[in-house]
Amino acid sequence: MKTLPRLSASCSHIAAAALFYIRESQKLDDYREFFRSFYTSAVDDVAVSRTFETREEADAWLAHGDAKENERVKIAGQGFQVIPARKGGGWRFLRSPLPEELMKEHECCPPSAH
Repeated sequence: MKTLPRLSASCSHIAAAALFYIRESQKLDDYREFFRSFYTSAVDDVAVSRTFETREEADAWLAHGDAKENERVKIAGQGFQVIPARKGGGWRFLRSPLPEELMKEHECCPPSAH
């Protein structure tokens, strides 16, 4: 078994040692599953009200006037939020990645990479 150098008991050192232990004990896959389940409720709170295949379809819906402020939509697989237009009335889309997009972007390594 490997030994760690003596560390002060700061929070970052404790966290680093815990992650080192998880990796060394070959429990990284278990930790990934725990981490995902820990944040599942935050992911579930993001509700997409409409899905559009193209930006043109989404823009037509937005121009129709049925949108509500802060409504979340998916356009061509990407998340957006409805916000007030900068000038004049109406609405516009603000790019707001959905949780599944962020999870794909920030996966540190595939499960088989250990």
